[in-house]
Amino acid sequence: MRKPRVYLALPSFWPQDAVGNDVLGMKEWLQEAGYEVTILATLMDPRYENCAQVLNPNASIWRCPDDILIYHHAIYWEAGERLLEKAKTKTAIRYHNITPPHFFKGYAQHYYDACASGLAASERLARRGGVHFWGASQFNLEDLIRYGAPPDRCRVLPPMHRIEEELAGAAFDSVITGDYRKARPSILFVGGIRPNKGHRKAIEAFAGYRRLSDAPSRLVFVGTFDSSLQNYLDEIQAYAEECRVAADVRFAFSATPSQLRAYYLTSSVFLCTSEHEGFCVPLVEAMFFRTPIVAWQTAAIGETCGPAGLLFREFSAEALAGAIDECVENPAIARQLADRGRARYESRFHRCALGARLLDLVRELEQL
Repeated sequence: MRKPRVYLALPSFWPQDAVGNDVLGMKEWLQEAGYEVTILATLMDPRYENCAQVLNPNASIWRCPDDILIYHHAIYWEAGERLLEKAKTKTAIRYHNITPPHFFKGYAQHYYDACASGLAASERLARRGGVHFWGASQFNLEDLIRYGAPPDRCRVLPPMHRIEEELAGAAFDSVITGDYRKARPSILFVGGIRPNKGHRKAIEAFAGYRRLSDAPSRLVFVGTFDSSLQNYLDEIQAYAEECRVAADVRFAFSATPSQLRAYYLTSSVFLCTSEHEGFCVPLVEAMFFRTPIVAWQTAAIGETCGPAGLLFREFSAEALAGAIDECVENPAIARQLADRGRARYESRFHRCALGARLLDLVRELEQL
């Protein structure tokens, strides 16, 4: 008996995108397991045109009840919802999270509107009958359950990533390596320059650390930047000036795999003060590269990090600063956190662990 064909549907398919990386990882594992896999998107990078197709919600392929549709939800997608209305397939809605729109109020109306539309779509999707829900975290699934998704149809599947394929084997960036070795300790924060990421709190914690230590140090923000959020960037830069640490706060608005690898390997601490995360892939990257983690335990951060970092339930710049200082001044603590992080990566987030979990969930769908 033939295996069912699996369709992976997403709105936009781009390189170095968390949803796109999840789709690529699923495709690879499912094909290795003998499934025929098709990726469908409304928009895609030209580099992906040889491995994906443009979505046609009206295609006859959606009439086969033995086939499987994995629908990736991270934003409102009109064509995708039309597809769900027509599909007779066994279906899993893969939920990556929607950032609450209030974070963008006063910064960028189009982001606010997109997030509001995405949340409304989440409520509609959660009420769909006959589908399963695969959240990147239990935190994500709780959103859907509040909206009406049946808990017995909800499953956690951490996102696939490209750490070993794209970061681990990247050439080492000698410029960053040379520069940052001279300025130890270096505190790293990875995440887009967006209002939900908590950059002000990272600066506040860094300023607290500078009061504890006379050692030359810097805080490095690595993450993409959209010029429509210039007023947010201006705010956090002004806050760094107010805290008297602006000269030691650096921004890298884009980073190649080689550069990102170098940032992780030359940093003393990975700091996470994000105010909203549905999973947080950079935490997993830090675990892989054995960068000690200090984090504020909001949203899904504690769930993702587990025992791999020094976590704080309540935000306290002084407590985070003290944890950074402890990692820098006590090599035994740093090594312990590095070991815990790598062990968690191997047990929970290694591609083999993720692939095995994916196949279990696909087989569960087959049995419906």
